[in-house]
Amino acid sequence: MKKKLSIFCSFLLAVQMVLSMISIPTFAEEEKIKYEVPQSPHETYNMNLDWQFLVPVPDQKWDKNQNKYVDVGMTLEMSLRNSKDTSGRYFFDKDYDESNVAPVNYYENGDPDNLVQKTGRGYYDTHGNLIEGDVWTTVSIPHSINGLQAFAHNGVDAGERGSDRCFLLYRKTITVPEGEKFIFELEGIRQAAYVWVNGQEVGYYEAGITAMGFDISNYVTPGETAVIAIAEDGTSSRGATEYISETKPSGILYSTDPADFDWSTQWGKRDGSGYQWNTIDFNESQIGLLYDAYLHVTESVYQTFPLYNNLKTTGNYIYASNFDIKEKTATITVDAEVRNESDSDKNLTLEVNIVDPDGNLKWSFESAPNTARKASDAGIVYQTTVKDTAYDTDENGNVISENVTTWETVEVTHITASIDAKDVRFWNLDDPYMYDVYTLLKDEDGNILDIQKKTTGFRKVSYSIDTGLEINDRDAWLPGYAQRSTDEWAVIGVANDWMNDYDMKLLKESNADFIRWMHVAPKPAEVRASDKYGVAIACPAGDKEGKAPDGRTWSQRVEAMRDVIIYYRNSPSVIFWETGNSQMGTASKANEMAKLRDELDPNGMRFIGARSTTSSDELNYDYNYAGTMLHNYGEAAKEAMAANGKYGPIMETEYNREEAPRRVWDDYSPPDYDYVNKYLGPGASKEDYHDVWDMTQEDLSISAVRSYSGFYNGRVGGADGSNIYSASAMMVWSDSNMHNRNSGSENCRTSGRVDPIRQTKDSYYAVQAAQSDTPKVDILGHWSYPAVSDDTYNYYDKSLQTVDGVSYYVYDTSTKLKRDPTKKTVYVIGSPDVAKVELYCITDGEEKLIGTCDVPTSTFIYEFPNVNVTEGDSVKAVAYDARNNIIANDEIQRTYEAYSLKLTPVTSDEGWKADGADIAFFDVEVLDKNGNVCALNYDKINFTYSGEGIYLGGYNGGMGDSCFQNSAESEGLSNYFGGNKDEVSTIHKDYVYAECGTNRIFVKSTRNAGEFTLNATLCDSSGSETDITTSASVTSEPVAVEGGLTTAMPARQSYIYAENAPEIESAPSMVSLSDEFTVDWEKAVKVEKVDDTVYYTVTLNGETIDLPVRAYEGLMNSVFAPVMPVLDALKELGADIEYTYDETNPDDPKLTVVVDGGTDNGGHTMWCHLSENILHVDGDTDQSSDFPHIVDGEFCFELSMIFKYIDGVNTLIESGNVYAITYEGAAPKDPEITVVPESGTSVTVTVTNEPEDSVLYAVQYEEDGALKNVKIINSGDNIDFMPDKVFLWKTDMTPLTKWEKQ
Repeated sequence: MKKKLSIFCSFLLAVQMVLSMISIPTFAEEEKIKYEVPQSPHETYNMNLDWQFLVPVPDQKWDKNQNKYVDVGMTLEMSLRNSKDTSGRYFFDKDYDESNVAPVNYYENGDPDNLVQKTGRGYYDTHGNLIEGDVWTTVSIPHSINGLQAFAHNGVDAGERGSDRCFLLYRKTITVPEGEKFIFELEGIRQAAYVWVNGQEVGYYEAGITAMGFDISNYVTPGETAVIAIAEDGTSSRGATEYISETKPSGILYSTDPADFDWSTQWGKRDGSGYQWNTIDFNESQIGLLYDAYLHVTESVYQTFPLYNNLKTTGNYIYASNFDIKEKTATITVDAEVRNESDSDKNLTLEVNIVDPDGNLKWSFESAPNTARKASDAGIVYQTTVKDTAYDTDENGNVISENVTTWETVEVTHITASIDAKDVRFWNLDDPYMYDVYTLLKDEDGNILDIQKKTTGFRKVSYSIDTGLEINDRDAWLPGYAQRSTDEWAVIGVANDWMNDYDMKLLKESNADFIRWMHVAPKPAEVRASDKYGVAIACPAGDKEGKAPDGRTWSQRVEAMRDVIIYYRNSPSVIFWETGNSQMGTASKANEMAKLRDELDPNGMRFIGARSTTSSDELNYDYNYAGTMLHNYGEAAKEAMAANGKYGPIMETEYNREEAPRRVWDDYSPPDYDYVNKYLGPGASKEDYHDVWDMTQEDLSISAVRSYSGFYNGRVGGADGSNIYSASAMMVWSDSNMHNRNSGSENCRTSGRVDPIRQTKDSYYAVQAAQSDTPKVDILGHWSYPAVSDDTYNYYDKSLQTVDGVSYYVYDTSTKLKRDPTKKTVYVIGSPDVAKVELYCITDGEEKLIGTCDVPTSTFIYEFPNVNVTEGDSVKAVAYDARNNIIANDEIQRTYEAYSLKLTPVTSDEGWKADGADIAFFDVEVLDKNGNVCALNYDKINFTYSGEGIYLGGYNGGMGDSCFQNSAESEGLSNYFGGNKDEVSTIHKDYVYAECGTNRIFVKSTRNAGEFTLNATLCDSSGSETDITTSASVTSEPVAVEGGLTTAMPARQSYIYAENAPEIESAPSMVSLSDEFTVDWEKAVKVEKVDDTVYYTVTLNGETIDLPVRAYEGLMNSVFAPVMPVLDALKELGADIEYTYDETNPDDPKLTVVVDGGTDNGGHTMWCHLSENILHVDGDTDQSSDFPHIVDGEFCFELSMIFKYIDGVNTLIESGNVYAITYEGAAPKDPEITVVPESGTSVTVTVTNEPEDSVLYAVQYEEDGALKNVKIINSGDNIDFMPDKVFLWKTDMTPLTKWEKQ
């Protein structure tokens, strides 16, 4: 026994010695030591400033249908050709002369009589004013050419109208600093970047997903000037009918000698597979250099960067393990990827210094010495990381997708150091504490060869079937939002870094802990902001709805996921990797994605999964998660996980798609006492230039909170006992120019909690209260309702009518109705710990109890019906807990007419930088005599300005081209915007209109530091200026630049953290909390899980259709029902419909419907299947509100999607939830005349769809126009002359159609 013990002790001693060799820790925990960063040969320069920019002139072609010249879709070759200088040099040549661009012939406005010569096309604001880019212009990053074009038209479903989609050219001249390795980094591009240095091709990146790096070391010489040139392909667009494709690799993919490259005829060919995320569904709406640019300068031995494109490196990996949360300990590890491009092997040590936010050294430790071998591939440069085997095919000619995606790197050495750290302050949602991790690479003599700094936090993430998602051993419920990664802003287009921080802080203050970025990877600045403010992220790469593809298109998806994981794996806020907007479709694809996570991020404790995953085969791996959509698939996902015994979080990926503009409070508020719009009616399918939603801010607030309650109660540990959800993402965070469903009235999708310039909407505060984990109440709306008079509370009746083939509600100006504000319902939203709310009306300081509510609806909504909202100086809500203690209150003051204006300038915490791109904005408030914002002020505000700044203007919802309230079509119906009907956006104008008493004005800095002054004047309701004025100023600070480079980084908001960490204790689960208390069950209320589905009775011409499954409400008020029984009922009435139902693949059945003989016979052929929310029609696609469902074996789909392709079918939702279908037979088709020459001069004349009581005439003329032959004929007759015209008339001489000889 003693011998065995001795051997065991010796073994422990040996293990200890080995561990000490691996990591040699020293501690700085006992005393605070300020860390001084050593001098480093590694320098990072900000390259955002002073680029030269040009929009090249496109080619044109004659369009006979439009009778004018039209621009040809731009290509790389065209852009290079049309931007040469007068000496024939390309724009990327070092000696290119920007001041002497060779002019190109161009027909202005397509007019054949207006031929001009242009050196650049330039780009324009929403009003058609030229901004820049017609000649080489100096700009700084972020540079968005769409910022002054977006949000200026009604926002159609396919995305922004009127925005440029083109190639853009950028050049920057620098003086190369001292160093050996030079890495040019772009944090992103939309869609593709082609990069040259000093006239030499360096490489390209076309996927448009993540940051990219280009090794330019072979092309530059320290001390000399260098020209970096970028051609950006920004032609991809929402609404495009085809994918933007990649270039197939050909010829040399990599080289160590610039002379080897000759890619000018290879780049930008677009001859490969299309990127799924760059067509109708998900593409970025902005183009330009939108992302930060950097130059990293190092020695030949250095730590690599997480820029797989195009460096084939993965950077350092920093993580923690072996957590003891209560004892505040963990093992912190740094896995450094080191590249040795020197001429000999090196003995290296990695020193790690971890510094707290106050600059104090917290831990210092080293690795054991390591040998980094000289890289045999030193100096290698990659044209692209797409493999040269990417398009290899099998014996059947199919592109092989399996095992194509790799993550092999250039030759590197991994050096690892770790420490068992004590007194760790863990990163958490309520305490996003982060450290600066300095990694020093040293040679054997202790000389520092390289230093990198990463800011990160350490946290433990896990999941338990009993307690749900846990962060640092505490149950974590993640309420939040879904947001498209485009994340666009009105007026400015795209936010710079500090405004991303501002945006994320605002989101966090709504009591959200989660954001699901959608479809493509978020911008680095967005992820940094989430790290900083404690917002968990679901991070996608590149995807599309529907079953995942095969071949090269699938490999592109996997490569995108690889690149995203590599780049963001050190971000503590990233909790989920999202692999698709739909399930993968096969287990092998799901497992391939999971393998990526396991290989590239094995210690990050991050879940990986996709939306709508219900297959157990696709969830059969550890750390999985599944996404649901509007309460669909939750139970199925849970059952699928149970089948494998491998549980992970279930996330609601998007809900509450409803829309309402910020300016419309409710139906009791002036100026319209209604939301005047072009409403399609309940259950209607989307239709451009019409409105799916008829909702005010009050309606949107109630809808959002009511929807949230379902997920809150259905969370793990929730009150309904279903224990499904760990996270919920409300759709969306900010109003956007994607997927607008109110395209008749609004210039954007108004589903957000904030508008597109991040002004809060009323629903922001409602959701803030519902999501709060501390006591909070919010009274919806305002308290400034006018007195009742003949001129107030009037609105017009409306009825459903069909106009130009579209059924929507039309106003009847002869029927005026009146609302009763003495009987309005007032709503108060209370946080979960609120048990009772009292509502008071306060007049002259006296409080009068309006009512008490202790039975909320949907958990959070306290209703007070029949309230006279015209009374009182204010309204006050007082909230009580279950013990009758006052825990929160909210009060809204009555506001009066405008008395003054207030301008508040806002800049970053670092001030306003004179870098040519920094943004400052002025918050504009219209105040009453008491200093309160005038809740009902919508007056025009004029601006003048002077000084160093570029005035960009403000934004108004509902204004612009084809916006109903801003058009003559609403004359006499709506009085917003002072009754202005000019259809002109206020973006880039010297005025805006107040919305609910506020607005916001944006200014961009110039390169000259100085003061900018904004002057504001309020107008009255007629638009005439009043004497209410104010002014405010902001001063920009200079940015030092030397040789085109600066070490001053882009402005960001300060990192503010709590002085003391919250107390960390292992908490009992939410599920087991009930065991800790004695409950009075007579008074307790248990929320039972109820079926809250809205069901419909379906009728056809007044007769109820007996359906095997009840019709039910789907997303966006759509109606889903078994399709085939409804089609059978229509066939019995004579509709020309045939269908087939293919269950060859039982997991993905397909329904095909042929109407009126199908596509080839003038009808329609359409099909849909379970794995897509798409109806394929005549070779095109139409997106449904949701995927088809199988309910009790029946194939259910959105009925209106199919009915709009069947002539004679109309639908209406009637009272009592009746979905009424009417069919009056197919509308008669237009007659068509066909003339077919036969032998000799004879012809045969045929009429299709010929109506009864019609006459057919064939007419021939002499050359002088005199009548030669007239003959009355029948369809199918052969006549012995070639007619010049054939007429079809009714017998009453009404013309129907005619044919003319061409």
